Amino acid sequence: MLPALASSQKVYEYSRLRLGVEAGFENFFGSNVKPPAIRESQSYYRYRYNDYYYDCGYLYNEPVFTRFYFGIKPEYSINQRLAVSSGLRFSYGESSLTSDRDYFLWKINETETTTNYLSITSIRQNVHCIGIPFEWKFFTYGRDVFVRHYFKTGVVLNFAFAQDVLVHFSNNEMAKYLPEIKKQFEAPNSFYGHLILATGLKIGRMKNPFGSVEIQVPIHFTEKTNLSSLFKADVPVGIGIQTTFYLPFGKEK
Repeated sequence: MLPALASSQKVYEYSRLRLGVEAGFENFFGSNVKPPAIRESQSYYRYRYNDYYYDCGYLYNEPVFTRFYFGIKPEYSINQRLAVSSGLRFSYGESSLTSDRDYFLWKINETETTTNYLSITSIRQNVHCIGIPFEWKFFTYGRDVFVRHYFKTGVVLNFAFAQDVLVHFSNNEMAKYLPEIKKQFEAPNSFYGHLILATGLKIGRMKNPFGSVEIQVPIHFTEKTNLSSLFKADVPVGIGIQTTFYLPFGKEK
């Protein structure tokens, strides 16, 4: 009788606390932003192909903004189905514009009588952020089986701490004007937050080191979040994938 009672009171077969190491990426879809300094006239780019004439738009790039991230995230089980986590995340995002021909022209300065341009083959902006995630995970099955499904929601607070602009000139002698180009760039938001909705699978027993993989839907708090000076998100909703490796701490309960 007593052994049976003791067995029924054993709720956990694993430690409630574990350390997670996460990595993932998020894609946002929208349109490229052409800075005002790029020359407006397209006559130089008119060409003929199969008896048809085309006016190129100076630039070609897939209108997608991708952000990669890596982080450390402790997680704690409140009960057999519910777990909470928080931590620190480092992310990197980039956007670029590339000439659809040999180069495009960038207006560097202008006077009453003259206008000076630089010829550029591509330009890229890098943005680095520190993020703080707060997440809630709900397992649809209570027992700790090898593969277990869960839903997750939470928020991530992002703080941009560095950004840089990289330019490839058609002539290396123009590189001395790079500081002037950087001054013409509008900086992205220094702070922005987004909501996370996700579904995934926990793979492995929680009393041992295990992993998870999930599909995420990040939703920015505002539609006008400025992720980059070269990209505009048409909608505040994206799509992403995250993988996490967990290391249990403490004794089994």
